[in-house]
Amino acid sequence: MTGGSPPESAGDPGRRRRLVRNMSWNYLAGLTSIVGLVLLYPWAVTLAGAAAYGLWVLAFGGTQLLVMADFGIGDGIVRQMGALSRGGASHAQLRSFVSVVLTIFVGLALLVTALYLVAVPLYLGTVDTAGLAPGDERFVVVAGAIALLLALIARGTNAVLWAQDRQDIERKAAVAGMAVRVAGFVAVAATGGGLPGVVLAEVAGAAVSPLVCGVAVARRFGAPVWSREAFARYTGPLLRLSSVLFVGSLAALMTFQLPLFIVGSTLGLVASTAYGALMRIYQSARMVNSWTANPFITHISAAPEPELAARARPAFLATAVVGTGMAVVIAGLADDLLEAWMGADFVFAGPALAVLAFAMLADAVVKPSALVVNLRGRPVIVSLLHLSVCALTLAGVALASAAGSLVAIVGAMSLVAVLLAPAYVLAARRVVGRLPYPRGWALPGLLAAAVLVFALVRLVAVALDPWPAVLTVAGVGALALLAAALWWRRRRAA
Repeated sequence: MTGGSPPESAGDPGRRRRLVRNMSWNYLAGLTSIVGLVLLYPWAVTLAGAAAYGLWVLAFGGTQLLVMADFGIGDGIVRQMGALSRGGASHAQLRSFVSVVLTIFVGLALLVTALYLVAVPLYLGTVDTAGLAPGDERFVVVAGAIALLLALIARGTNAVLWAQDRQDIERKAAVAGMAVRVAGFVAVAATGGGLPGVVLAEVAGAAVSPLVCGVAVARRFGAPVWSREAFARYTGPLLRLSSVLFVGSLAALMTFQLPLFIVGSTLGLVASTAYGALMRIYQSARMVNSWTANPFITHISAAPEPELAARARPAFLATAVVGTGMAVVIAGLADDLLEAWMGADFVFAGPALAVLAFAMLADAVVKPSALVVNLRGRPVIVSLLHLSVCALTLAGVALASAAGSLVAIVGAMSLVAVLLAPAYVLAARRVVGRLPYPRGWALPGLLAAAVLVFALVRLVAVALDPWPAVLTVAGVGALALLAAALWWRRRRAA
């Protein structure tokens, strides 16, 4: 690798190839992950037991929350490496920067893991764990700490690869990690490993990404090179930028993770398992939204000011189309999806899943808006918006928890997300200089299509039993995606 390359023109064929490669692997890994989440979650509940797996859902919820406690360094790496590359930094300078930031990441990962080992056991003391094996709580806490350490290390190496426009490496590792989890679950089913076996399989799958991405970073930059000058040059600016990004990232995750702990304390372990199922679906939708918008990171970051609006608009439109499609299908099939996926015992969460579709719609608006502001505007704006959403959500959930209803809790979360989504669009508009969505027929056409698709999905849900309804809608959706992909390829070729 040589020095940083200059920004490429919009018509550069290499840039287009990398965009197609990243988007292709994003979607392949995304579909693999979603299929894994859909198939493995009920399988895990069956192997471990609904109440026992609820304990792991709560412990892993702490992992997912604290993995964002990197003080925004991951986002800061992407932004600062982009600036270094645009400025023509040499390979030696980039290597020095990577050495510094990954050293900071490892130290931070150890501190956060120590915090987890103190905080999570204290919380689990508020949860009714009667009937579980004596060592289950200790086991899931240790496993969650290991998963947290691995996830934080992966977050650092992934950020370096994303800044190098190699998102596909992380996505390939995600596919391999899912294969490891499947193999682990097969072994647990054969040996009767129960909750410990399920947890070990999930942690083993999580270890693949940091291993693969760490090797990829090492191949590009070699062994770490430390110097007092490098730490002095890079640490201060990175931490100042990252602290702003961190506040927003942590607040965004807290918005949907903290209600899990309210559910665990007030509604019990089985309700926690149901909430975990809903969050799996929501997490899948958020991942797809991210994987739709994130391939445009390099192009938005490197775009000259006159081209910024044109470079950003496809990210907004693509995420709106994909996010709306997912939300409409999930809202229309909520009861059938849960019965086919988790079994009749979890149909009680169907109305909550239908309400959660509104939060998915809001996320499809927020993702590209936050991306533009964080990359080219003032990240503090996004952080303040995330903090506002978090504070209002927690207040709403605290009030809704008095009703003892999962629907009320999810409804409070979704309502706040929908009400504040337009504020993110306005912040992005200030950065790009105009409304980032296409003018004309695009948005009204998307709304009309969403209404039509919802009506058709509901007709299928009423006419068919759960499994046939889900398979029918999935088959039609797959054909629609294939047609859209072919149309896009022909349009790009023309």
